[in-house]
Amino acid sequence: MVKSSVRIASRQPSLATQEEQTDVSGRLPRYLEPDAIDYHRYGLLQPPFSFTTDPSFMYLSDAHKMGLSKVSYMIQKRQGLSVILGTIGAGKTMSGAWLYRRYQQLGNHKVAFLEEAQLPLTDRRSSLPFLRRVAAEFDLKRPRSISDQMTVLRTFMVSSFRERTNVVLIIDEAQRLYSTHLELIRQMLNFESRGAGKLLQVVLIGTPELRTLLAKEPTLESRVAVYAHLDALTRDDTGNLISFRLMVAGRRDSLLTPAAVDDIYLISSGVPRQICGLAQLALIEAYTQDADLIDRRLVRQVMEAYYPHLTDRLRSDLL
Repeated sequence: MVKSSVRIASRQPSLATQEEQTDVSGRLPRYLEPDAIDYHRYGLLQPPFSFTTDPSFMYLSDAHKMGLSKVSYMIQKRQGLSVILGTIGAGKTMSGAWLYRRYQQLGNHKVAFLEEAQLPLTDRRSSLPFLRRVAAEFDLKRPRSISDQMTVLRTFMVSSFRERTNVVLIIDEAQRLYSTHLELIRQMLNFESRGAGKLLQVVLIGTPELRTLLAKEPTLESRVAVYAHLDALTRDDTGNLISFRLMVAGRRDSLLTPAAVDDIYLISSGVPRQICGLAQLALIEAYTQDADLIDRRLVRQVMEAYYPHLTDRLRSDLL
């Protein structure tokens, strides 16, 4: 099979290094208390910029649509293994949640989504717990040996195929998997029907380190049907993401001035989590100052308070 590599969104020059983005994202408040701000003051029914994995809040740029569509195509054509890569804050977990909901809503699919907290990866000997976790997500029996568990999983996949049902397994933070787990995934991908494709479709989601990990497992890496890359958003998509989230939260009119969006784009380097964190903090500032709109002044106040290590570097770009 000829591998396809899809890059989602054009790559933008990063004003903040990866280390700085990680540090900043760790400092941003992940959620506000429900009574911390009166969202109705701004025509909002719920927080628009929380770090939620609710796929309703996922903004799909044209490039995102193309990349996820190709992953979906590989699933529907039973091509086996697809990989989604992205840096911290790029929207990997949200993409997994979006795919999970998409295939949950289709009547001819059985889908499981293993998030980071659900991966039993305490050591290299956790092969059986890993398989049992997969079985639990599909509500299957969980025997106490790897061979018996693989038999249960294969029987389930064969039965699903006969029912014209596609089985989909989505694994987030897959760069944390050990070689033993990747080998089990390879073995499960061997389950197939002659001429009809794979009985199991796997989507691995992770940081760029995942590709390095797969390169060390050539028998599995050679089976990757498509790589999709979640890159930083453009300036236009940054504004569209903000507007989309405001719309989903209940507001129809603009809340941020174009200049404020310009600054958020420059400070965030187009990273979705950074965009939402900045917009959330700017909304708090607007509320505490009784401002009707979020303008450049409010965004720069947030930058001074939460991004002091970037202030000097960005000052010339923001002037």
